[in-house]
Amino acid sequence: MDSDAIYLPDDEARVPHEDLSALLAEGTSASVAELCANGPSATLLFGCMLLAAAALIAAIRLAWHIYAADIAEFCRQADG
Repeated sequence: MDSDAIYLPDDEARVPHEDLSALLAEGTSASVAELCANGPSATLLFGCMLLAAAALIAAIRLAWHIYAADIAEFCRQADG
């Protein structure tokens, strides 16, 4: 049967062990700051989010403008 399950070997032994418990055990703001030091700032992420939202709004308005006649025709047909 071609629909039988295929079992793959477990390769967890090849994954290197990382001791993350030291970072979690500290529980200090220093450990959080060390983890977040390499990431982008919240202001940059917020700005990118606003730009993406503006681009989506502009795309929706453009599509609405292009297809306004088709949308109006569809609504007329739907009403009766």
